[in-house]
Amino acid sequence: MENASDFPIRRGEPGVIILSMEGALLYLNAKALELFPELKGASDAKSLPSEVMDLHAKIREKIAGGKSPSHKELIVAETGEGTPCSVMAIMMGQGDRSTSPTHVMLLVEKMAPSQSAGDLDEAQSRFNLTKREAAVLACVCQGLSNKEISEKLFISEHTAKDHLKNIMRKMEVRSRGRLIALVSTMSHSSSADGGNL
Repeated sequence: MENASDFPIRRGEPGVIILSMEGALLYLNAKALELFPELKGASDAKSLPSEVMDLHAKIREKIAGGKSPSHKELIVAETGEGTPCSVMAIMMGQGDRSTSPTHVMLLVEKMAPSQSAGDLDEAQSRFNLTKREAAVLACVCQGLSNKEISEKLFISEHTAKDHLKNIMRKMEVRSRGRLIALVSTMSHSSSADGGNL
């Protein structure tokens, strides 16, 4: 999981998902359904990204072990299209802080990582990316979906996916979120050591 503080959030209506501690899907608003259309008609949370399911399992384990989970947890997850989102898990109970939480409310917001041209130039140089791959990486760092990348760069969606696979292979990551986090950490490490890698 990446550090959510590395990503500015596109403020707007958040997606709201409420789960029971057992994982039953009790509520989701229209924005949550827009971000995770695979939840339409679902009765449980098994269709949510693995990062969210892992967080839910971690919360349940803490409660089962007699430990109190944090009141809030913040992670980064990806939508089915690969768009990074911040997911804040807020524990809910019967109103008495001395009792264990009975529900988890997830607030989900799209994130748009912002990168300087220098960060992207450094990534292109370090990982031997082609000009087109660098352009696709820039779009990914803006939080664009494959469809949006194809429209912006005038390429097919299939070609955008192929470029993205090549970029991930070269940068040795498996998800968009990890890709964005890697570019983000490059800028932090180069500024911390005066630009030397």
